[in-house]
Amino acid sequence: GDDDASEADSAAALRELYGSDAEAGDMDDGDDEEGDDQDDDDDPFDENFGEFMEDRAGSAEGDDDEEYDEGDGDEEHAGAVAASPFGPQAAPENPLDFSDIDNNPNLTAFEKAEQRRLRAARDAEMTRVHGADWAMKGEVAANARPRDSLIDTTLDFEHALPPAPVVTEYFTAKLEDRIKRRIADGNFDDVERKLMHSTPEDLQTTKRDEALDAQKSKLSLMDLYEKEFLEKQAAAERAEGGPATAEALTEIERDELKAVQMWKRLSQHLDALSNFYFTPKPVNPEVEARVRAVQNQA
Repeated sequence: GDDDASEADSAAALRELYGSDAEAGDMDDGDDEEGDDQDDDDDPFDENFGEFMEDRAGSAEGDDDEEYDEGDGDEEHAGAVAASPFGPQAAPENPLDFSDIDNNPNLTAFEKAEQRRLRAARDAEMTRVHGADWAMKGEVAANARPRDSLIDTTLDFEHALPPAPVVTEYFTAKLEDRIKRRIADGNFDDVERKLMHSTPEDLQTTKRDEALDAQKSKLSLMDLYEKEFLEKQAAAERAEGGPATAEALTEIERDELKAVQMWKRLSQHLDALSNFYFTPKPVNPEVEARVRAVQNQA
């Protein structure tokens, strides 16, 4: 009764606002709403939605309960490799062994896949740490590769050679003309034997004999430098046209030079020793006034 009264009040309010147009429109809207409610109640999707969700949940649980068939996957993978354009040689030479993981009944399908992934990652890591195959390292010494490993390996060698000339009629005629011209001129480009004629001076004293002289010089290093310097200076003076003025030191001059060097060395040692001790200045005596006594004064 209350719902009917509220609907009547709302209809009266609409009549006052919109007049006669509100009656037909209000009735039509009411009919449409009732029709929509009926359509919603009769929708087969709403009726079967619960059954659809239950079936979907059951199928998902069935997929989780099923075990992963590894044999089928391996067969499909082998078929894909054989059908690939690269052929079966694209597969690795030493494939990993997962038989212990696949034959373990205590592992689920997810745990098997996870352990397979971890083993493959560990194998790739060890390969990177320990290096690649010797054939992929470039220049490899004999001790860094297996014995007789080059026999089973196809190697490519790069040779830096000039390109071969293209043999044409013009090239052949040019070569024949050059051969005929050299035959006519007698120019055969033969290697002439060169004879080294030695002189009597070379036979007496050679550089090789000087290099093989192992006798130690009796002169000191200073005397050797002095001798070399005097020889160079005398040669330069002779080249200029004047007499050689550079002369070696006499025995007396050498003794004097040696004495001067010894005195310099002794003075250096004495100065070094005296610097460690303090030498005070000499004390000056005070001035005393001495007055001669007057004697025999009158």
